[in-house]
Amino acid sequence: MAKDRNEQVESAAKLIQKGQFDKAVVIYEQLLAGDPSDYRTQHKLADLLARMGKVAESVQAYLRVAEYHTRLGFLPQAVAVYKQALRLDSSRPEVHERLGDLYLSLELMAEAVSSLTSAALGHQKAGDYDEAVGILKRLVEVAPQNLSGRLRYADALFKAGKKSESVAAFLEAAEWLWEQKRLTEFIRVAERVLSLDRRRHGIARRLAEAHLHQGQPRLTLKVLQGLFAADPTHTGTLRIMAKAFMDLEKPAKALQVLRECGRLLVQAGDPTAQEVFQQILELAPGDRQAIDALNLRPENTDERPALRTSPEPMEPVPHEATGLFRRNEVTQVNRLVAEADSFLKLHLYSQARDCMIRAVQGRPTDVLLREQLYEIYLQLDDKSGAVRQLLTMISEAHAQGLSLLEKRYREILVSLGESVVTQAGIQDEGEDLEDLLQKATNELEKDDDFNFSMTMDPVQAIISDADRAFAQGLAQQAKSLIEDGLTLYPDNEKLLQKRRDLGQRGGSDDRAGQRVPALPSGVPSHLDPIRTMINNGSPDQAIEALRELVEKVAPGQTAAHYLAAIALLEMKQASRGIAFLKRAMHGEDIQEELRTMILYELGQAYGEIGDHDEAVYYLKKVKHATPEYRRVEELLKRSETAKENESSP
Repeated sequence: MAKDRNEQVESAAKLIQKGQFDKAVVIYEQLLAGDPSDYRTQHKLADLLARMGKVAESVQAYLRVAEYHTRLGFLPQAVAVYKQALRLDSSRPEVHERLGDLYLSLELMAEAVSSLTSAALGHQKAGDYDEAVGILKRLVEVAPQNLSGRLRYADALFKAGKKSESVAAFLEAAEWLWEQKRLTEFIRVAERVLSLDRRRHGIARRLAEAHLHQGQPRLTLKVLQGLFAADPTHTGTLRIMAKAFMDLEKPAKALQVLRECGRLLVQAGDPTAQEVFQQILELAPGDRQAIDALNLRPENTDERPALRTSPEPMEPVPHEATGLFRRNEVTQVNRLVAEADSFLKLHLYSQARDCMIRAVQGRPTDVLLREQLYEIYLQLDDKSGAVRQLLTMISEAHAQGLSLLEKRYREILVSLGESVVTQAGIQDEGEDLEDLLQKATNELEKDDDFNFSMTMDPVQAIISDADRAFAQGLAQQAKSLIEDGLTLYPDNEKLLQKRRDLGQRGGSDDRAGQRVPALPSGVPSHLDPIRTMINNGSPDQAIEALRELVEKVAPGQTAAHYLAAIALLEMKQASRGIAFLKRAMHGEDIQEELRTMILYELGQAYGEIGDHDEAVYYLKKVKHATPEYRRVEELLKRSETAKENESSP
C-alpha cells in the first residue's frame, strides 16, 4: 500500500514537471480520499492549485492545512500557511482573524494588532459592522496602548448604529490621550466627540485646556463660548477663561473673570477660592475684595498662633558643622546671593532674579532672602512676581511667629496695591461676562494673524501636522498621523490623497538646507520670521529680534530660547547656546515635540565641542523618544565611537 502511495506521489511530481497539472490534481485528490489526514499532500495540492490560478480552491486547501497545524500545536507552521493563503486572497477577514489569534498565542503583539485590524476592516468593507466591533473590542483589550485600535473601535460602533457606545469609546480614548499628555491627538479625538454630542461639557473643558497648553488661547475662547452659554456659573470654565485672557495679555478681562469666579467659590464654600483671590492680587495688588478674603490686612496680624516655631529641645539643630551636605548647601546659597549682588551692581536685574530664585529654592524658609527677591521683582516692574513673594513672606513669617515682620509685609502689600492699581489700567468693572467673552472672540476673529480654519476644519490640522513631521524627516510618523486621521474621518478625500502623496514620496527628507526645522503647532506665528532669518544665514539678526522675547513671560518663550540657542550656536558661541537650550528645557510652555528638538540640539552641540559623554546622554534620550528623528542614529554612533576612542589607552 505504501509502495503504491509513493508511486502515485512520484507520478504526480512527473506530471507537474510536464505541465500536466489537472492530472496531478486528480492523483492528489485520490490520495487524500484514501487518507484525509495526509496534510503534507494537502499542502502540495494547495501549492499546485495556486500555480493553476485556482485561488478559491487553493485558499481552502491552505486553510485545512493551517487548521491541522493549529490543532497539533505547531503554531509557527500554521502562521506560515495562513500567510500563504492571504498572499493569494487578502480579502478574507476570517483568515486575518485566525492569523491574529495565532500571533496572540505566540505573544507577537505588533503582528496580532496588524492582523486583527485587517480583519476588522475587511468586515467593515463587507458591511458586517457587528463583526468588526467584536474584533476591535478584543484589540482594545489586548493592546490598550494602540491608539488606532481605540479609534477604529469607536468608529466601528458609530457605523454599527451604536452612537452612545461610540461616544463612550471616543471619550475613553480621549481620556487615555490626556493622561499620556498626547495633546495633539487628544484635541482631534475631543473634537470628534463634540461633533457627535455637544452636551459633553467635561471633554469640552479639557479641549479648551489642551488648546491653552498648546499655546492657542484664541481657540480656547472659541470653545469656551459654548460652555459659558450652557453654564455661566461653572468656576472651572471661568478659570480657564481667565488664563486664556492672561495668555492673550488682556489682564483687565482676566481680572473681571477671576472676581466673578472668586465670588461664586465663596458662595459655594469652596476653599480653592483662596487660590483665585491670590491670582487676583497678582493682577491687582491691593484689591480690597481679595485682601479681605485672604485675611491680609495689617490689623489682622497675630489672630492665629504660629504654625512653625523653634525646634523641640531634643531635636538636633541644623548647623554647618553637622555634615558636608549642609555645609555645601550653605556655601551654594551664599555663592548665589553674591552672584546676584554682582549682577545688581551692573543693573542686570533679570540675571540677579534668576540667581535669587535658585537661592530661595535652596533655603525656602529664609524670609530675608525672599525680601531681596521681592525687591528685584520691583526693579523689574514685575508686580505679579512681587505679590507672589509678599504672599509667601506673609505666610512664612506667620508660620515662624515673626509677628512684626508679618505685619510689615501686610502693610507693604496694601500700600503696593494702592500705588499700582490705577497705573496698571486693569480696573474694568461692570461688564457682563457673556458680553465680554463675545466681544473678545469677535475681536480675535478680525485678527488677520490668526486662522480659525483649524477650529472649523480639523482635517486640515491633521494634514499640517503630518507635513511638519515629514519635513523633520519623520516619514513614518507623518504616515501614522494620516492613518489615525483616517480612523476619525475614514472617507475624507483630502486625507486619502495625502496618504497617496506620502506613499509616493517615501522617506525623502524635505528639510534639505534648513538649519531649524518647522516649529511645532501652538508656537506663536511671530517666531516664524526669526526661524527664517537663521535658515537664511542671518543668526545675528535673529538674536536682535529675540532680545525682548526671551525675557517676556508669554506663550512662545520656550521656543524663543530655543531659537536664540540655535542662533548662538551658528555664531560659534557654543557655551552660550547650550545655556539657552537648557533654559528652554525648563520652560513652562514646552511641548513634547519641542523638547525632542531641544534634546537633539544639545546632543549635537556637545558632540561638536568634544564632550561626548553629554552628547551620548542627550542623543539617547532623543532616540528613545523618537527613533527616526533626523540623523540621531548617525550622530549617536559617531559620539559613542569618539567616547570609546577617548577611553582607550
